[in-house]
Amino acid sequence: MTFSVAVTGNVGAGKSEIVRLWQALGVPVLGADDLARRAVEPGTPALREIRERFGDEVIAADGTLDRARLRSRVFRNHEARARL
Repeated sequence: MTFSVAVTGNVGAGKSEIVRLWQALGVPVLGADDLARRAVEPGTPALREIRERFGDEVIAADGTLDRARLRSRVFRNHEARARL
């Protein structure tokens, strides 16, 4: 039998601890944060589209997404957030 479980909760609720315990028991864990980071790795369609919409200034010198710069642009601008 195979099944999936999603772990959600507020900050400090213990999500990371539950995941660590599961991993220690050999349970395969797939994290949404990891998937989101992989989706915008250099060379991916998602990163190319972000660059097209927000410009080179959201790309770090090493070609990765400058999350801090993108965050500062989209969290203060509703239209930019909707484009993202």
